[in-house]
Amino acid sequence: MLARDIMTRDVITVSSATTVKNLAKILIQNQISGAPVVDKKGKILGVVSEADIVAKKGKQVKEIMSKTIVGVTDDTPVEEIATIMTTHKIKRVPVMRGKKLAGIVSRSDIVGAKGKQVKDIMSKTIVGVTDDTPVEEIATIMTTHKIKRVPVMRGEKLVGIVSRSDIVGAVASGKHIALHTPIYDL
Repeated sequence: MLARDIMTRDVITVSSATTVKNLAKILIQNQISGAPVVDKKGKILGVVSEADIVAKKGKQVKEIMSKTIVGVTDDTPVEEIATIMTTHKIKRVPVMRGKKLAGIVSRSDIVGAKGKQVKDIMSKTIVGVTDDTPVEEIATIMTTHKIKRVPVMRGEKLVGIVSRSDIVGAVASGKHIALHTPIYDL
């Protein structure tokens, strides 16, 4: 199986001039955790994600995006893509046809192609919080432990989960959250 067999072809992209607040809205509205950054001609400039919003300072995408692009071609085997994603600790890879963005392959595309069971891919070390933990502290825990979500516990009982997208959603809706990033023009 090759990249072209599993990639998403209608890729949601952003420009480097997009504000972080608008980026947050785009990610939430499209239920994605990151997007390629492209110029007016469609040339890929970098990638931006929820992690960048939570952990980096800046008001525009160009200030927080990752400029190092790890990409593949549309004839790259899925197994090779999985290795690339694991080695580089990334969640998605742009699929290129020449200099043009042809699609994107995410971790969920890989898992879907491989058909693995939950027990084979789940994390066994759990970092949790209580329901009265401040959002700013949760963001710090996520950044420090390099995790995307934390279970919310009351004693030994699971009462919820907070993900990066929940924090990004709070930023997008204009809630004041004192993250490592500056207060956005809300």
